[in-house]
Amino acid sequence: MRKSITVAALLGALAFSAPAMATSDPAAAINELKALNVITFRDLNVASQHIEGKAWVGGNQTGNITVTQKSGPYTSSTYNSLTVGGNAATWTAEGGAGGNIKVQIGGNSTGQATINGNGSVETGGTFNSQAFNANSSKTATSGVSGLQSSINAQTASMVSDLKSLSTYLGGLSGTAITSLSKALTYSSGAQYAVFTMSESVFETSNANFNALFANMPSDVITVINVSGLDLDVGGGSNFNSFTGYQNVIWNFTQATTLDVGNWYGTILSPYATLTQSSGGNITGTVVADTFNMNGEVHVSTFQGSAANTQALLASSVPAAVPEAETWVMMVLGFGFVGAALRSVRRRGSMSLVR
Repeated sequence: MRKSITVAALLGALAFSAPAMATSDPAAAINELKALNVITFRDLNVASQHIEGKAWVGGNQTGNITVTQKSGPYTSSTYNSLTVGGNAATWTAEGGAGGNIKVQIGGNSTGQATINGNGSVETGGTFNSQAFNANSSKTATSGVSGLQSSINAQTASMVSDLKSLSTYLGGLSGTAITSLSKALTYSSGAQYAVFTMSESVFETSNANFNALFANMPSDVITVINVSGLDLDVGGGSNFNSFTGYQNVIWNFTQATTLDVGNWYGTILSPYATLTQSSGGNITGTVVADTFNMNGEVHVSTFQGSAANTQALLASSVPAAVPEAETWVMMVLGFGFVGAALRSVRRRGSMSLVR
């Protein structure tokens, strides 16, 4: 009986100490870049502009935003047209390539709300229904239990995935870009290419960013890791459309503030407050901690092919890492195991004495 109790105690202690593994997935992050036109971990502050794809806002949405699902190149997904974790101000959601419109807001919808087409809106808090004409094909539901916590959990997962992707890409060795007027060099048959750019080069005044991509193969994934904490595109810089921009990732893995104007390619700045200059359009996926949006965001989202993405992420298989609180559980568990083993040894010694 004592042996059975001891075994049970050991198993219980081990179960108690078993780590809950937290993982982040760069491959999932790539899918998020393809399916969502804008991802902000915190707030999206808008000066009456529109986003051509789907948008995910982890915090609050301020100002007046229109989410228009264009038929341009972005990956079809089950994501909502617009998701807001906190409160939303004035917003409009329009149909298009994404099919039926769905909006979910974890907090309150406080401003004018408009759905142009068939669709639905759900809020975890209150819904200000001014100018919203509900009917059989356009519905509004407020006070949805658990909606905000569900959105928050999904946001946390995105944050982990996208920060992990940014860190991984930032750790890849690459060719230094020393001048914005010199075209990048690509190896024949390469599936992806990595380049690095310093803050001083990035902030070159009157630069022509288009010159970089003169020789870029249209299907190769190009990663440009830009160093620096406080980055501001140099005054008078020129940046227009170029073939293959949808396969370019600008990775700002260090930046805490980032200011850009007209821009092409994915902006991956998971730690930054990104400010878009008035009238400057970003064409590509935008990822930021906070986004001050003063221009439009256009599709295409990131469109790197599956084969090239797999090659890029070949060494980024995520490892399961115990969460911080799990270490405490493990220490306590090992303590219980040690106590149980000492008890077994003491009882064995007593049996021999008898």
